[in-house]
Amino acid sequence: MAFIYIQGRVTLESYKRIASAYEEPTVFIFPGNASHHKPGTTLYSVKTGGGLAAAAGQIGTAGYPVLSLPTTGMESWSTNPLIKQTVSNAIADVYRAIGAGYHIMLPVRTFENNFFASALEIPDSPPLEPSFWGLFNTTKNPGLAQYYIDELNELIKFAALDHEARLTKLQQDNPFHQAYLAGKAMQKTDPWLAHGHSTLGRSDAEKPLSKQAHVPPESKRPLSASIIFGFFTTLGAGALVTVIVLAALSMNPLILGVVAGLGAVALLVGGLGLFFTRPQPASRLASDKDSNLKPGT
Repeated sequence: MAFIYIQGRVTLESYKRIASAYEEPTVFIFPGNASHHKPGTTLYSVKTGGGLAAAAGQIGTAGYPVLSLPTTGMESWSTNPLIKQTVSNAIADVYRAIGAGYHIMLPVRTFENNFFASALEIPDSPPLEPSFWGLFNTTKNPGLAQYYIDELNELIKFAALDHEARLTKLQQDNPFHQAYLAGKAMQKTDPWLAHGHSTLGRSDAEKPLSKQAHVPPESKRPLSASIIFGFFTTLGAGALVTVIVLAALSMNPLILGVVAGLGAVALLVGGLGLFFTRPQPASRLASDKDSNLKPGT
């Protein structure tokens, strides 16, 4: 298991380029906030924001694991027990990921002695610090900054050990013993590890429909009715032809009146036949009861 460092601008492409050198998956660590640690958040939940959180959003959306070490909104860390617990749980998540066999990728920059009072203890490396604070969040938090330096230094040392040595160190002085062991015991199907278990960042268009709309087929009149009205159509057409012939043979006004009446009846009967023999469309394609489809989904 490797502890990997990435400098400069972080993008999905730069993450993939570095992570592709390792067979096991790599967790990208970024400075986040309390919203990235809500109940139900997993390793593959999409976590977004500004700065490096925006890069984390792109990486997570592409299906890669990301975890937050919160910095924004943590100003009262030294006095607020709830914030302290959120930060502690975030560190525990990193140990859990290490236990599950994931590499850790930490964004770093040259040590500036501004937001951090000391550099990370990285073997054979120039002085570096986490890329936390400075761009979007410029409020210094020296207590939390030193806590992260101390815990990240422990993680760097811990990651370099083999499993047996990790167990020995955990038994001696590491408060995140259970988190590491929990990750070690996790199956790939565990909800915290499995792809697709998170709905965070999922668009409505990607959500499965709970019920398919029922579209009834085009309906027709019963066969017996079609035969009857088809007969009427034929009869009406024949009667119309008959009255036209009679009209041609006689110029008597009385006969012409009768012929005109018969012609009207013939047209009416023929029209009824044509109407009732054509296919009838269904009255509705889908009702609100039959489907949960709504505009825009």
